[in-house]
Amino acid sequence: GRAKVWEMDLGETQEIRDEVLQEVHQDLAKIWKDINDLVATQDPKAFVHCERSFCYCHRCRERFVPGTVYEREPRITMP
Repeated sequence: GRAKVWEMDLGETQEIRDEVLQEVHQDLAKIWKDINDLVATQDPKAFVHCERSFCYCHRCRERFVPGTVYEREPRITMP
């Protein structure tokens, strides 16, 4: 879907805002560390693609040689 505006009240005082932003900082630092750890594995099959409609990661998979990157198991549909 389309991007949505996300408004977030950061609080009335600088202390409250700093606390909220520190949480955001910790979340972003963890994401960065997780990406760094993933890249450090040097395993092209370690990166599991998402299913977000706006993301390119799952659409570009078909350009790779089968078996060289992570591939989801085909979904089995019941008749």
